[in-house]
Amino acid sequence: DVIKVSETKSLNSEKKIVSFSINKNYFIESLFSSNVNETANREKQHILVEYSSPNIAKPFHIGHLRSTIVGNFVANCADKMFGQVTRLNYLGDWGAQIGYVKAGLDDMCISDKQLYEDPIRILYQAYVNAHNQPGIIERAKHIFSELEHDTCSQEQIDFWERVRQVTMQNLKETYLDLGVTFDEYYYESDYRIARIKELLIKLERCGIAKKRSLDGLLVLCPSSKSEVPLIREDGTSLYLSRDIAAAFDRLRKFQDCSKIFYVVDKSQVEHLANVAEAIFSLTGRDVVTHIQFGRVTGVSSRKGTTLLLQDILDKAIEKMALQQHASENSRTDDPEVTKILAVTTLMVYILRQARCRDFVFNWDHAMQGKGDTGVKLQYTHCRLCSLEENCGVAVPKICEPDLLKEPLIIEVILEIARCEEVMQSSVENMESSYLISYLFKLCNLLSRSLSHIAVKGQPMDIAQQRLFVYHKARQTLAECMLLLGLKPLRRM
Repeated sequence: DVIKVSETKSLNSEKKIVSFSINKNYFIESLFSSNVNETANREKQHILVEYSSPNIAKPFHIGHLRSTIVGNFVANCADKMFGQVTRLNYLGDWGAQIGYVKAGLDDMCISDKQLYEDPIRILYQAYVNAHNQPGIIERAKHIFSELEHDTCSQEQIDFWERVRQVTMQNLKETYLDLGVTFDEYYYESDYRIARIKELLIKLERCGIAKKRSLDGLLVLCPSSKSEVPLIREDGTSLYLSRDIAAAFDRLRKFQDCSKIFYVVDKSQVEHLANVAEAIFSLTGRDVVTHIQFGRVTGVSSRKGTTLLLQDILDKAIEKMALQQHASENSRTDDPEVTKILAVTTLMVYILRQARCRDFVFNWDHAMQGKGDTGVKLQYTHCRLCSLEENCGVAVPKICEPDLLKEPLIIEVILEIARCEEVMQSSVENMESSYLISYLFKLCNLLSRSLSHIAVKGQPMDIAQQRLFVYHKARQTLAECMLLLGLKPLRRM
């Protein structure tokens, strides 16, 4: 772009520094009349994004929450950058833990009614109880082996279908609370050994897998790495073989897919590298991309066991309700607003962390009532909404820069102008912390400006132009919040 220069202040050729000032009016007019879309000229691509992907019988904990929230942001970024995204949730309803769950539930004599009332907690309790029993390993292996080879009774199959159904229903309620949606659900059980034998043969034929001479066990042979088993000694499938089969299946279903983004913690680097190499050997396509994030620790109950996500959400809502009750600024006691505020606070606490950074979850920091938190973003948005609704002035259609002279309002305009650059960097790097830092700066600046640059009580033309800037600031804030996966409130 060409910038009209009103005055060149200095030119130092030795230090290669140019100092200049731009035409303020032209800059402001250009900013507020621009409809720049950085992705408009990019070739549209179809991206699959897999995230959240919790395991049945294991708690949906804070690590899964980070995968869900970060994954939702990554999917939003991919949609903005590439134009077409399919959001996938790959439910871990298979594997050795299934045998433990079935054995545990049998011993606990759990009725269907009890299971439907609190499925996640009961399945986890069954898993823990089974693990604590002596001699359970062989029993659990036998149960899983029968399921895996399709040699179990119809009663066992029906039972596991019910377990999966009630779990999915519970998870979807949790996702609804978080404002997260998925286009497709897949299940590890879809890729049990009885259904992927043909694929395993293909892996052998293309040279990426072989039967080990020592014991005949099928192993993956990635380049410059040690062999990795694809099946167990008892002939059951492993996480790796199921993941390869799932990726291969997706490429057959979504033939226009350019990339598959796996939003998985960084401990899975080697695993996903193996999946990527296997898929490349099968298809000749380099499509697997690992979007890493760091590990989260520090959330446990008083007994030292992992807290379920619902416990975390309930505790956050309880803390937020107490904060609202104690605040003089609260304008509503709507429980839905309380829930949105609690979820916003949790999400912002997670999204403000650099994506690949490990961190220890701290309740006091996550739910603090003051400072740079998710509440500040919502409060600022609500304050700007209230200003537009109650100031008695209509937002003008055009900006008149000559009427915007105060240094503080110019600071706000400059910060609005910075949004495009920050958003682009955040999207391209899939890094939410850039955007969160920007929003805190914008909100803090708006707090000062709203306190000193009034709309009410001003001449109509000045009031309208100030409102115009605040209106643009609210739009900027809302757009960034939506990209992060937050739901902007109009009243709190």
